[in-house]
Amino acid sequence: YLELGDTLKAEKAFRESYRIALMYDNQRALASSYDHLGVIEFSKGHIDTAMSYYWRSLSISELIGAGQSISETCYHIGYLYHHEKQYDSAAYYLNKGLAVAIAIQDYYTLDNYYEELAGVYEDQGKLDSALFYQKKLQQVRDTLFNMNKSNIVGEMRTELENERRQTEIAVLKEQDEKKNLIIYASIALGILLLSLVILAYNRYLVKKRSAVILEKQNAEIQEKKEIIEEKNKDITDSIRYAKRIQNAILPSDDHMHSLFPESWCFFLPMDFVSVDFYCFEKES
Repeated sequence: YLELGDTLKAEKAFRESYRIALMYDNQRALASSYDHLGVIEFSKGHIDTAMSYYWRSLSISELIGAGQSISETCYHIGYLYHHEKQYDSAAYYLNKGLAVAIAIQDYYTLDNYYEELAGVYEDQGKLDSALFYQKKLQQVRDTLFNMNKSNIVGEMRTELENERRQTEIAVLKEQDEKKNLIIYASIALGILLLSLVILAYNRYLVKKRSAVILEKQNAEIQEKKEIIEEKNKDITDSIRYAKRIQNAILPSDDHMHSLFPESWCFFLPMDFVSVDFYCFEKES
């Protein structure tokens, strides 16, 4: 939603994310929610509110050592300071986040950092520093280009290798067919009628034996299939019975709503039965 420009839906989603993260004390998700809420507030022109969210996000990220979150939030803080023409503060937080991005080898974030730092120093008139980061920006973009190119080349090599193998298989198959034709023709011309009769009779015996073996194997497969189906039925029946037991144990929604009118329960077993049991009781 944020990338599509739908700020209202994006804000609603991130506030729900914040609520859930707070409920389960998920600090990493909480830091991410604060950071994105800051981005939304900045897009609406609420600079002070955006900065307040960024500080909260950065504080949590540094506390839990979440490198990716630190990198992203420092970039947003630096971008905000740059927007407000507070160049020294912008450079401080951009360089701070850059060090983290380098440490975790986040090349895609490095692209943003180098570009933003080049802009900050250019606006300050520090052209040497701006040129330095422009060169860094070009280097990281070249790295990203080479990484993508390597992936493409690797895929092309794999495709070509597969085509080569298919061609080799086709050639070998054709050669085998030609060899078989030569052998059969030599036998037809070099063997007497009696030999041909014996050969035909032997082939008949081989086919008959193969048919007997195949029939036996099919019978064994069918027997095993029936056993498996019966066991699957027993297992499924047991699971369904367990589901009925679980449904009988779990408290009803009506009872829950009678005690907690505005409550809800998200209960979604993977298949039939869940390993989760919840309960509550009203104390007298």
